[in-house]
Amino acid sequence: MKLLMATKARGAVGGVESYVRGIAPALAARGHQIAMLFEHRNETAGAEDPFGSCAAEWCLEEDGEAALAATHAWRPDLIWNHGCENGTLESALVALAPTIYYAHNYDGLCATGAKFHRWPAPAPCARAMGAGCVALNWTRGCGMPNPMGFGASFKRQRERARLLPYYVRILVASRHMERALVGNSGSAAAVRIVGYPIFTAAVSSPAARQGPPTRILMAARLTVAKGGELLLLALARAERSLGQRLALTICGNGPALAGLRRKARELGLAVKFTGWVNASERQRLLDTTDLLAVPSLWPEPFGMIGIEAAARAVPAVAFQVGGIADWLSPGVNGERAPGAPPTKDGLAEAIVRALGNSEHFERLRRGALEGVERFGLRSHVDALETIFEEALRSV
Repeated sequence: MKLLMATKARGAVGGVESYVRGIAPALAARGHQIAMLFEHRNETAGAEDPFGSCAAEWCLEEDGEAALAATHAWRPDLIWNHGCENGTLESALVALAPTIYYAHNYDGLCATGAKFHRWPAPAPCARAMGAGCVALNWTRGCGMPNPMGFGASFKRQRERARLLPYYVRILVASRHMERALVGNSGSAAAVRIVGYPIFTAAVSSPAARQGPPTRILMAARLTVAKGGELLLLALARAERSLGQRLALTICGNGPALAGLRRKARELGLAVKFTGWVNASERQRLLDTTDLLAVPSLWPEPFGMIGIEAAARAVPAVAFQVGGIADWLSPGVNGERAPGAPPTKDGLAEAIVRALGNSEHFERLRRGALEGVERFGLRSHVDALETIFEEALRSV
């Protein structure tokens, strides 16, 4: 099969790019001809280059109309869109060949794409996109105070929503996203759940530990919606409850980084900031941590870092928002905190439950590792190939 994969950035910017960079070579290894179309290069220093096995690649930012002409000349059997920003490009792809859309986030479902309110307290948004979003953006703080910016975003998101019925299949990573897509688009017949896979090998058993579990890791793009400040407040409270110091490592970059540094100093916490790290370094960090924190305040569509940690026998704590429930089971492979709304007290209590009893913590480690089998790469690619064949038969 000749498969054209289209996405925003070539570099390892975030979760979407991590998935694309992992799945493209896996599909090529199955004998498919893979071509890549990137809107931007956005290369990240130190990131591995996974696209050597692809048949071709083009960058819209660099090649302009020549990139689109080349994709037409390549004549793909199927196109797989991973959330292109450019509306003209998205429309052109849908018209070129049967096209599948992977709804990695809330594009086409939210006026700002954030699915998150900042006022009166940070909390996920559960409403369907509509005219009421105009008022909510300013009364609830949806993230775009600039009227021009909000207007452009709302227009683009409505364009995305209008295109949803033209996709032959829409893939989502969680039951939460399935409900969101069906509720907003009515495209129940086209939606398929295909949870993210683990691209690295799992450990055979939890490694031996020395001393009580005290090391916590957060790995994310650092924005307000990712909940880093609430994690710091929860960490201070959990230390008092546990009667011991906890060591937090935060890896990632983003607009919230400077504020998190200030808050950590203000609270007197032991926090190490690593900046952005590549996949191998992230795995090394997971191998030297006890607990993963996913303090997202917005409804995470899935939360891939959770299963990456589980593959290293690292349990997680997170708020009960979005697709987290598809991989995090309280008392089995981690602990969940209430997410309506997310609070520092709820997260602190989840941390204490996870770390406060050594026997329970060891059960969580074993549970994390036992649960990763269902996220294997081979079964994921099998499911994709079935959906690709089904999509081609439907046109």
